[in-house]
Amino acid sequence: MEYGRKKGDIMKKIKIANVLLIVLIFFVLSSINVVCAAQKNINPDSFNPSKATIASDEKEIITEKTGKIIGLLRNISIVVFVLALMVIGVKYIIGSVEQKARYKETLIPLIIGVAMVTMAVTIVSFVYDAIT
Repeated sequence: MEYGRKKGDIMKKIKIANVLLIVLIFFVLSSINVVCAAQKNINPDSFNPSKATIASDEKEIITEKTGKIIGLLRNISIVVFVLALMVIGVKYIIGSVEQKARYKETLIPLIIGVAMVTMAVTIVSFVYDAIT
């Protein structure tokens, strides 16, 4: 019995550490500023950019469509998250004691998975907003 309890406690601590690590990585990645300076003496007046290969009208169309797609993905991920929580919540309320224990076990990976998907879409939308 003692060995089972200690193993269970260790597994809980590992899960908590993993969640905290994921949150820490998210915050670190969201606060990174990218700087690229390869030469010491750069004269901004000597830089002559070439014409863009995409016309401005095409850029606006691409930007508009990309924004719609990112917004749609973000909304779909949130709706899926809420629906999954509702289904598991109803099953938890209706289920027996053994089923409630099983639903608690499936709830943690669900929350982590949906949070990762939502964070991925949110990071993409932040990058998109920064570029535009």
